[in-house]
Amino acid sequence: MPALTTLLTALATVCLAGALATGAFFVVLGRRLLYLRDEAPAAGDRLPALTVVLAARDEEEAIEHAVRSLLTQDYPVLGIVAVDDRSTDRTGAILDRLAVEDPRLSVVHLRELPAGWLGKTHALWVGASRAPGEFLLFTDGDVVFGRQALRRAVARAERERLDLLAVVPEVRARGALLRASVAAFSFYFALAIPPWRVRDPRRPEAIGIGAFNLARARAYRKAGGHAAFPLRPDDDLALARALKRTGARTEVVSGLGELAVEWYPSLSALVNGLQKNIFSGFEFRAGRALLAAAAMLTGHVLPFAAPFVTPAPARWLFAATAALLALQVGLAARGAGLPWRSGLLFPVAALVWVGIVVRGTIVPLARGEIEWRGTRYRLEELRRSREGDRPPPPAS
Repeated sequence: MPALTTLLTALATVCLAGALATGAFFVVLGRRLLYLRDEAPAAGDRLPALTVVLAARDEEEAIEHAVRSLLTQDYPVLGIVAVDDRSTDRTGAILDRLAVEDPRLSVVHLRELPAGWLGKTHALWVGASRAPGEFLLFTDGDVVFGRQALRRAVARAERERLDLLAVVPEVRARGALLRASVAAFSFYFALAIPPWRVRDPRRPEAIGIGAFNLARARAYRKAGGHAAFPLRPDDDLALARALKRTGARTEVVSGLGELAVEWYPSLSALVNGLQKNIFSGFEFRAGRALLAAAAMLTGHVLPFAAPFVTPAPARWLFAATAALLALQVGLAARGAGLPWRSGLLFPVAALVWVGIVVRGTIVPLARGEIEWRGTRYRLEELRRSREGDRPPPPAS
């Protein structure tokens, strides 16, 4: 079996080299990552007017807490436009009650979705069209803000002359496997788009965060707003890319301690929720998605299983790779506000993500469409929209 031993040792060496490379990446990330909490809040009452645009559908459990955290912001010139996007629960009624209590909150109720739009993208576009102010903050109906989060964000945007500031929230998750899966997502997302490249105007990389995209209104409108990408499931990233293409200055920072969200309430909700947009993240290219799934299996699952069935020296190389990966994902977990021990479940979480990628690729291809919250979108139309083959439709 010398040939097999040699092959396994070579594969283990490649896996270890990959883990060392990602380890070096996270060392650099740790040194370059910026935190919103380190920015001194903007002082005084003469600050740029800011309007929060919030889209919500069936968020009755979280919406009141999220909106009240906005209404208690220490920001002097603040308006909130909450768009109830065809909710079937009490979301709209809760928003109406809160609007009666505080005139800074206005509510828009949408009953229909025009052809050629995704629901959330359309809701944000409608909200932005009714939002005055120099800054627009796009957020979700389940995000909880620290009291000075907006002052800190505007201070950062003004000092650095930013047109878009994206803030990554602290993530709250129930259950060890869900926390590990969120930590794995943080690990993969950071590797896919290095945050420090976002600031470089010569680089194409851009990051938008659905929980917190703070945009200058003039830059947003110059880029065409959400009407520039009406059928993009990854609307937050699409917004950042649209602005950066027009020469906008963009940045992403960590919101640890200033911004929090429960991304999904359960592992099944995570798997089902990402069904709508994971294929979009791979540009609707099946080969690219399945290659990524194979790479995760080889690089992030195999090293944890191989030490039990391979001979030395491959056994020890795989074991070293597994230890390094668990440590790195543990650090990614800490960066998301999760316990470091989430990294110990990384091989299981990586399998979850393999399943998400494979399912999120094969099901849309088989059906020719994606479905999200009762609305179906044809895959062909989504592809055309991503490629920019047609002008955006009018908003209702």
